[in-house]
Amino acid sequence: MFKNIVTIILHQKTTKISALILGYLTWFFIAQYQNVTHSYIIPICFYNDENIEIIAPQSIKIKIQGHRLDIFKLHQQDLAIHLDATSFHNGINEIILNKENLFLPETLKLINLIPSYISINVTSKKHE
Repeated sequence: MFKNIVTIILHQKTTKISALILGYLTWFFIAQYQNVTHSYIIPICFYNDENIEIIAPQSIKIKIQGHRLDIFKLHQQDLAIHLDATSFHNGINEIILNKENLFLPETLKLINLIPSYISINVTSKKHE
């Protein structure tokens, strides 16, 4: 009798399809919380720069890590390095980039910035 039940279960299409769906759903939910690393090229943005001209790199590369679901929800166009220009002086400024310049959700971790510092050239705008 036990042999007949096992034979019936193993040969029914609905049992096989149900097992396949259950396996896929289990993988799907577990994979969302897997830690992944992703790289982005993001722009460098300056604020409080009304009276100066800035010559600087346009973008940098960042690498972040977090749950697959959190990285999927992140929009690349929302990412940028933000630098306050009020502390700049005329001439060459060496700026060290860090996590505080990048507004990331707390669920994501910054792995690195490439380059980690930039040189910018600042000149005052001429008033006409």
